[in-house]
Amino acid sequence: MTDAKAEKELVGCSVLIADEDTYISRILASVLAAFDLGSVEEVHSFEEAVSVLRHQDVSCLIVDWMDDGGSGLELVNYVRRDENSINPQIPIILLTARTELSSIYAARDHGVSEIIAKPFSAAEMLKKLLAGLFRGRPFIEMDAYIGPDRRRRNRPWNGPERRGSYGLHQEQIDDVMREPRSQDDQGDAASG
Repeated sequence: MTDAKAEKELVGCSVLIADEDTYISRILASVLAAFDLGSVEEVHSFEEAVSVLRHQDVSCLIVDWMDDGGSGLELVNYVRRDENSINPQIPIILLTARTELSSIYAARDHGVSEIIAKPFSAAEMLKKLLAGLFRGRPFIEMDAYIGPDRRRRNRPWNGPERRGSYGLHQEQIDDVMREPRSQDDQGDAASG
């Protein structure tokens, strides 16, 4: 889907902003309004966010760390793991000023879909919103992790297996079979 087509699809989308800072959430809501979303709602605590998520169908959640006793990561855990969560696979974008590596790993490992560093630009917000809504990674549900696949690279692996056996793949075997035989190979074959 092209970005232009995806932007048209935003018309029916609803976004919930969960940020304890009312000033930041108003700025974010103004930015999102420019994208012609279906609706944008702001909440300022963990409890308010849970209440909305229990009663409304939300297309995307944008959350801050919310250090008011119910952190943003606790909200992510609620969405991903709680039996009362309506949509555990909802795209979750973390908007944060905490950009140290440990915080980024913690957010990723809790199951956020995208992360945007504060201060943010409208272009970056649109990019992450489109990625979360329309170019989502496969969703993983395991005991230790629930959320989008943490691997972003989509490159074929041509090396040996990293897990399990370390034998050659069929394609590698075929490549070896096509190579001309060296003198050493001929000697090994005669003795093998």
